[in-house]
Amino acid sequence: VAILLGGGFFFFIGTQVGARWFDGMKLSVPIFKKMFRALYISRSLHTMGELVNAGVPILVTMRITGDISGNYHYNRMWRSVHHSVKEGKKIVTNLYKSTLLPKAVVQMVGAGEESGKLGEVLDEVSEHYARQLKETIKTVTAMIEPIMIIMMGTIVGFIAMAIILPIFKLSTMVK
Repeated sequence: VAILLGGGFFFFIGTQVGARWFDGMKLSVPIFKKMFRALYISRSLHTMGELVNAGVPILVTMRITGDISGNYHYNRMWRSVHHSVKEGKKIVTNLYKSTLLPKAVVQMVGAGEESGKLGEVLDEVSEHYARQLKETIKTVTAMIEPIMIIMMGTIVGFIAMAIILPIFKLSTMVK
């Protein structure tokens, strides 16, 4: 049953609807929300910063950033930004409408865009989120350890009871 459920889950997230749902869940589950947000922001801004610093045209940069983000919702946000930049608007125009990036990040991107140092600003912000990601991973790992110990103790206790109880019942039948 566990193998069928696992296989069904992986089949489901392999579909477009399932992938969209799973990407949304990664951004809403309380324990993992901060970690995944930091991952997607760091990855997106680092890629964007490197491409801007390399002189890649901004429209190509937006498309690549969306593909690299690794999440359906972030990809859709970057595609929206790509579309608005294509229409002649600033990068931050659509970013202000999104809830996926903190307002401070959007303001820094806007400041970098205005000052002409967008690549440098993106690199600094992505480094900040990379550090935050490392700290969050340590915190999540520390939170998972006690849960795993409790689960393992429960499983071992269940197995021990399943073995010992029949032995006790046999011993009482013999007497």
